[in-house]
Amino acid sequence: MLRGGFPPALQIDSETDRGLWFAAYVQTYLERDLRQLSAVSSLPDFQRMMMLAAQRTGKLLNQADLARDAALSHPTAHRYLNLLETGCLVTRIRPVATNPSAAFVKAPKLLWTDCGLAAWLAGIKSSADASPGAPASLAPAPFVHPTSLSSRLACGGRCSWIDI
Repeated sequence: MLRGGFPPALQIDSETDRGLWFAAYVQTYLERDLRQLSAVSSLPDFQRMMMLAAQRTGKLLNQADLARDAALSHPTAHRYLNLLETGCLVTRIRPVATNPSAAFVKAPKLLWTDCGLAAWLAGIKSSADASPGAPASLAPAPFVHPTSLSSRLACGGRCSWIDI
């Protein structure tokens, strides 16, 4: 779980070295990739948003709460989540509803595409941090998510809670 799915991280045995790799990945994402996607005015704000979003992975996404906790305006938090989704780091999974328009009103679940990166961002940097009493927890859904991408293709690009 803590190794994630990135091939370089999978090959690193030391938790410390893997943590350094994830730190470098996040730094590269912030400094290079994100700048190509959009002009983010404050990289520390964006990184704080990433950490808070990682702590909410596999749970219902309340963007207003996330914005408040990150000390950002709601539109800025929404923009940052869109950037994370555009960068293929997170996915918002819509709920299943009998009325198609109702599914757009209900809160989606937020899933990170790599469980190792999500764990590192959430503060789970070693197996000791993942103990039952640890403050940060990851719901089981993120670990099913990468395999559910094929079901997203099977359902015409629409993925819902029932798919994961």
